Amino acid sequence: MLPRAGLCVMGGRAVHAGLGEECRVSAQTRLVVVLVLLALARAADGGISAPNSSVINSRDGTRMLVMLSPEPSSDQTSTAKLPDGRVVNIHDVFAKSGVYETATFAPVWQVDWFALGHDVLCSDDLRYVARRNRWGFHAGRAIAFYDRGKLVRTYDCATLLTGMKGAWCLPFSTWDWHTRWYEGFDLDADHKAVLLSTARRRTYVMGHVIDLGRQEFDRFDLASGSAVGQWTAGAWVVWAYGVGLVLLLVSCVVVMVLSVRWCWRRMKVSDRRRGFSVAVHAGD
Repeated sequence: MLPRAGLCVMGGRAVHAGLGEECRVSAQTRLVVVLVLLALARAADGGISAPNSSVINSRDGTRMLVMLSPEPSSDQTSTAKLPDGRVVNIHDVFAKSGVYETATFAPVWQVDWFALGHDVLCSDDLRYVARRNRWGFHAGRAIAFYDRGKLVRTYDCATLLTGMKGAWCLPFSTWDWHTRWYEGFDLDADHKAVLLSTARRRTYVMGHVIDLGRQEFDRFDLASGSAVGQWTAGAWVVWAYGVGLVLLLVSCVVVMVLSVRWCWRRMKVSDRRRGFSVAVHAGD
């Protein structure tokens, strides 16, 4: 039986219309809770890197590269153990990021910028430094080279990405929330060259990852920042998708043509079989 006017239905029971507003508010509240839970689930996979200080020692142990966190209260690695066994508080000893003598803490060269430890590569004597900018897709330089702290060369994503340069075909990292244009960042075996690889292109269709294949591999001279070479892999993948799509369309057309011809022949055979000859005898 339908509820009378002035009533609303809640949980299979008729409720006075004065509670109709409460019905709507309750439904809206549940919707908001679901949306908040989905947002929290998404955020749970991401985060922000703590601005931790780092120390890199030269090969002979006489110098160290210090990346001094600009946020001491958030620094989770504010102490460092030196090659001679001493443990020091980085913020008490060093005023800026740069290279210092290990024995005396005298500055060799200093800079006004900070980078996380895994975004910095340096030569064995700490003279030359390469710095990766993970946010470089949207903000300025992607990689920079320094000689004794002086900027000598930079490259942006427009140069490093030779094709498929849009954000739609690059992965997005919820850790530090940025478009991840890079993949590998390391030194060669001799510590003379920087090996950089860009992110392998991909896109998403209805929740599925589609591999687009393209990826660049760069080699730079650490001392000068000069590009030594670049090669691209996987550029053929998109063409393969195109060829596959054309073959699929051709196959569909061929199947349709053959189906139409088969149906046409069946119809002609059926028409022939409908009639039959009648023999008439003269004596009848």
